[in-house]
Amino acid sequence: MSYNLDYLFKKHSEIEKEILNHSFFKLNRDTAIYYLFSRLETSILISKGEIFTLFQSEDLFKSFNLLVNVIQDAVPFILSHLSNQSKNDETIDIDPLELMKLLNIISDYLEFSRFIELYKNKIVRVIMTGNYIQFEYEKDLFRINDIYNGFWHSLEQSNALIGVDQLQDITNNMFDLIVDINFGSFTLEEYKVFCKGLDSLIFQKLSNPIKIVNEVGFLVLTEDEWIHKLSPYMSSLSHNKIATIINYLKYDFSNSESDPNISYFIPMNGKLLLSFNLFLCQRLDKNLLRLLKEKNLSLYQNEQKKLEKHQIEQIKANASTWYDFDVDKDGSPGEDLIVYDKRENIVQIIELKYKLPVHTVKEIKNLKKLLSKATKQNRTAERELNIQNVFQKYFDGKYKDITPKKIIFFSLINYSIDYSSSNHVLLVDHYIELLKRSGCSNRMESTFQDKFKGINIYPKIKYKKINLFGNVIKVPKNYSKIP
Repeated sequence: MSYNLDYLFKKHSEIEKEILNHSFFKLNRDTAIYYLFSRLETSILISKGEIFTLFQSEDLFKSFNLLVNVIQDAVPFILSHLSNQSKNDETIDIDPLELMKLLNIISDYLEFSRFIELYKNKIVRVIMTGNYIQFEYEKDLFRINDIYNGFWHSLEQSNALIGVDQLQDITNNMFDLIVDINFGSFTLEEYKVFCKGLDSLIFQKLSNPIKIVNEVGFLVLTEDEWIHKLSPYMSSLSHNKIATIINYLKYDFSNSESDPNISYFIPMNGKLLLSFNLFLCQRLDKNLLRLLKEKNLSLYQNEQKKLEKHQIEQIKANASTWYDFDVDKDGSPGEDLIVYDKRENIVQIIELKYKLPVHTVKEIKNLKKLLSKATKQNRTAERELNIQNVFQKYFDGKYKDITPKKIIFFSLINYSIDYSSSNHVLLVDHYIELLKRSGCSNRMESTFQDKFKGINIYPKIKYKKINLFGNVIKVPKNYSKIP
């Protein structure tokens, strides 16, 4: 493995050097930023969002998903590699299509980077012959769990578009937390007002029938101009509050961890640039939580208790009257939520975990640690609780004269399970769907025993072929045909 890893890192370094040798990266930072977004937004408008399908040989993605992937991958890389020391701000001789191709190459390079990290963490294996590199998943379990996550993420995206007539409807559906989060100087509810105001401004700009090439799809304003421009769309927020939120969302070139997918106001020539597509591609509420975690970890950890409360309230809101609920009051491991299925006379003991959206292999490793801890907590709960004592501890004696048939122990997480997670770890959305049906507890047991977690799927693989400066790289894409 050591030789293969050294070889992959060598190829990785060579490809990155080729990318950074492009004339675009020799431009002055402010010049490059303006050129990037003016050409990107115009190209997206002219192509109706299908600009990057020009560079795809396989039909692996819908055009919009491909657009989102390229923007979210390539733009952070570009911003982190631009220099304000460059004096080259002369007339740019880079064709817009060439620039779009560069973005696509960067996105492919970053996908190659991700699979190298997956190989390093023994999720995939590698086959190499000369300049040909192919990755394969090590285990079927890794593929199935990847498909499982993708299935529920796609369903979440579809639900966000139900009943949507305008941009603000999507924002409303995105902000699904039923608790308010404190960010120190503003709250999640205030941020929602801010985002809906931005939606209105963007919609007004995009609705203008007059489109000027290289001037559409973005705005560049001073901070005062932004406040003046936005305030009519968010009258409940003071000018100081708007300024506070804008400052919180500024991209920081001096911070290697800064991400324009989260901090989407980009400094340029003493002003702030906002790309409409960069903003519209965001998972607004969850990304702001990621930013809070980076800026103020202690505050995030304190507010995280509210996120677990959100999970509990979300579950209770979707359950029928056949279920009763109680919560742990003394910090017992593995006993965050207790559910009594009165119809089946079965008790469910649940450990809850909340994880922000997983994007990097480092976050995947942290997710694995989190869910491994959850499994240990389930086992601790199994040692402590049984059918004789569970109703003595929970439900305030309401069911003290009843002995349940059995107890089921498992864990729930909000966003993604790990590649190697056992079937006793489910997504909250999956559990809610089970709760809506009769015989949930019995279904739970069959779900735990089924390698597909009770979902009628047929795992398939397609390969994405990437050509990076003479290196042919094939990466597996898991998907499923769902009857």
